[in-house]
Amino acid sequence: SVRRAGQRVRVSAHLTQCESGQESWSDRYDRDLEDVFEIQDEIATSIVEALSSALGVDSLEPISVKAKTRNLDAYELYLQARPLFHSRTDLDIADELLAQAIEQDPEFVHAWEIRAALQTLMLEYGYSDTPEVEAEERSIEMANRALGLEPRSPTALAVLAKVESERVSDLRGEESLAEIFAKLDRALEIEPHNASALNWRGLRYLMVGYFENARADFSTCMEYEPYYRPCVENFYTVLG
Repeated sequence: SVRRAGQRVRVSAHLTQCESGQESWSDRYDRDLEDVFEIQDEIATSIVEALSSALGVDSLEPISVKAKTRNLDAYELYLQARPLFHSRTDLDIADELLAQAIEQDPEFVHAWEIRAALQTLMLEYGYSDTPEVEAEERSIEMANRALGLEPRSPTALAVLAKVESERVSDLRGEESLAEIFAKLDRALEIEPHNASALNWRGLRYLMVGYFENARADFSTCMEYEPYYRPCVENFYTVLG
């Protein structure tokens, strides 16, 4: 649980045995808000140490959680935009929030990733009247910007595959389906539970008639990101 009061934040973390309900470890962290990224490192390392003790294994090396950005204002804007992206609501507002985040931190990879996806999604969901070709060009430009900052960006790779696939579906491009699937597979090798990559790969499987593969991707997406609206809709509406 996280509570914030002014510029102070309190994080309470609990590690509980699922079968017995017995609490194995708990701790509380009171810090200045500017230290929020250091708290992530502390909590991750504490949980590893608690698990090592509970499971009787040798202590592991401390964990360092890579901060998405060191700019707290940019991070807050990103946190506001992310649920809008997941629920596919107010996508124009999400895009504006991420634009502001990038102004605060031009190297904020995760903001570039989601903004790249939003350029075509805003058009699909009725939040923009940008011409399709222009929206796709924006998506590609922003995805490549993310990949320039982080070559292993799974969402950026998935965005490029999405744009290429839609061009194939509309008979506007000559992209290879094998290359499209390769990008999506690569994205999921990097981050196996990436909801966007799972959803878009599932749609590509549907396009070529691999229904069970599609069902598996949507199901995995729902398991790890239950509030990611497209996967839920695609699983129940498309596949029943």
